[in-house]
Amino acid sequence: GGGYLHLNKCAVGECADVLNQQQLHIIASLNGWTGEDRMDILSLRPAPLQVNMLGYAATAGAGFVDALLTDATSAPPEYRGFYTERTLLMLPSFHHIMAHKDNLGPPKTKRTRSDLGLPVGGIVFGAHNRVKKIDKGTFSAWMYIMQKVPGSVMWLSRLAVSPGTEARLRKAAEGAKVSPDRLVFTDTLPASEHVAIKGFADIALDTPLYNGHITTGDALWGGTPVLALPLEAMASRLTSSLHNVLPEGLLLTRT
Repeated sequence: GGGYLHLNKCAVGECADVLNQQQLHIIASLNGWTGEDRMDILSLRPAPLQVNMLGYAATAGAGFVDALLTDATSAPPEYRGFYTERTLLMLPSFHHIMAHKDNLGPPKTKRTRSDLGLPVGGIVFGAHNRVKKIDKGTFSAWMYIMQKVPGSVMWLSRLAVSPGTEARLRKAAEGAKVSPDRLVFTDTLPASEHVAIKGFADIALDTPLYNGHITTGDALWGGTPVLALPLEAMASRLTSSLHNVLPEGLLLTRT
């Protein structure tokens, strides 16, 4: 019969035994080596075919993972040698899943730019990926852009941001001769509004080393175009892949 097996707390050997008893044909890991992963279970081979998909935008780097669900833009043929999976399951376009239309409907909010500390006039650069995705070179480039666009602000999310991190980013902005108060941080809102307010940004800036996934979809659903710089790794090519199915909302650059 159907149903769920909750394996988040059992020991690795116990979990593997439970799965073996199910005589599964395929196991799909939806989060790879991210938080609360159970790759330790997969290492014991509880299924003959084990697939890495959706939640971890990279090769598993492990011989016990047989296949990776991806697409030719995210994982171009010339980079095949960097993937340990024996099979790359290539979808014809974007391999990720976004369901904003079904889950959220049209974006709506009663809030205004001013409510969120954003200027009524002036350009708002949205940078809503988690701040741990922002490398030094990217932040420096953003500050250079802000120097060239007077009155603009950089709008970031407080999701998973410590007070110390926010202070360090403001200090880095000041070091780049950008006033620290031009960095605007917003707390996380309920899902429907969280997406709708993304429309207050004039343009969203993707993080090159590790692109936004759902965050990019949020910006597009909120009506904001996204600028991305594709690099070599799968994690840095997701927005380029999304461009295959939503070309009108995405801007790609090569430098």
